[in-house]
Amino acid sequence: MRRNIKTKYGWVTLNAEDLGSRRILAILPRQQPAYSNEQKDFRKKLPDGAVLISRHEEGEDGDRRFYQIYKQGIYPALRSRQIIQRQYGNGYRSGERAAIHLNINSARLHLETLLRYKGLSQKERRELGQCLADLASLLENKRNVLKEIAHDYIELSSDPEDSIGRTNPGVCRNQLATGTRYLNFRLLEIPNIEKYIQRDEIMLMMERDRHLVSCQELYWRLRQIMERPALKKATKNRNPKNMEFDLWMMSRVREVGAWRVGPFTKTRWNVINDFNEAREVALQGNYYAVSRIFDRIIRSLRFKIAQFWLEDVIAKVSLVVHGLERTNNPAVDQFSINRAGDLGEEMKTLRQRLQTVLNDSGFRRRSKARLIQCLDNAERCLGEWKWSEAKALLDEATAII
Repeated sequence: MRRNIKTKYGWVTLNAEDLGSRRILAILPRQQPAYSNEQKDFRKKLPDGAVLISRHEEGEDGDRRFYQIYKQGIYPALRSRQIIQRQYGNGYRSGERAAIHLNINSARLHLETLLRYKGLSQKERRELGQCLADLASLLENKRNVLKEIAHDYIELSSDPEDSIGRTNPGVCRNQLATGTRYLNFRLLEIPNIEKYIQRDEIMLMMERDRHLVSCQELYWRLRQIMERPALKKATKNRNPKNMEFDLWMMSRVREVGAWRVGPFTKTRWNVINDFNEAREVALQGNYYAVSRIFDRIIRSLRFKIAQFWLEDVIAKVSLVVHGLERTNNPAVDQFSINRAGDLGEEMKTLRQRLQTVLNDSGFRRRSKARLIQCLDNAERCLGEWKWSEAKALLDEATAII
């Protein structure tokens, strides 16, 4: 379905499909190659299988709907929902909700101090002004309009003198009270936002699982059919063509053709081309060549299934990195830091598992050695508590797959 979508690249026209909600779209695989440099550049910015998520709730005016782009597809989009929920704070985790509560409590204490402003010494007045300026700085450079307004009012309240040099603590109290009211408005927004974020996460998980199950089913179907004598004991001798077998392969091509989100779209074209090649040689009676092609498809699907295991570790590391980046915030995410000790062992188990199950011999692009090297380096960084470096290496590893 052709859509006009507003992104960081401006308004663009794309063939995109809903993923259970108008808030989430996937760029459908193009049927034609990119010929011009302009087309190639456009597809780098908005590749096949990219997931786009609206920053606004359903029902808002279309001109205000802005889509965030997740070029690598379903996994980074899903991680973003998990991190956003962490930012707002839920259950035992701290986040924006806890930070706003702290800001509001601080503002209330400063309001009480302003009520007795005339009895304060000059030093106490300077300290109060600095405290209000520090409170305002915590709300600086925020994208949310309510927090921007709160910042402006609280910043104004930090200076009790008006334009002609008169001290007017009453105006400061009103400005601080107004800023606090806007912070309360933001608190009221959060449950509604969380509702959409949680629904986004459910839709993305369903889409991921649909693709993963399709990938796994194809893997096992090919494993089973490879046990049939015609393929298991295939020789280079010609055999009669089998139209039923050709129809079976056509059905598999249609199933793979329904893969619409990254990273599955990266494998999609290779698998479809391999099946078309297998159909061609099968109609010539060359089942030995078919068995070789099926073996290649099976091993490529194993990489895609293994990516799910890798992405599980990346999601956990991403949450740790996010928590550590927020340690300079009053609402420190201790939950992430406390869980960090288990990740090194998970990383080691994953590396050993991938070393055993993956085989890229005969592939057009050999990637196993680079993948294992990235995991080795990431494991070392985790052992040294270099979380950001480990995350970057894991991102490089998943891009290789």
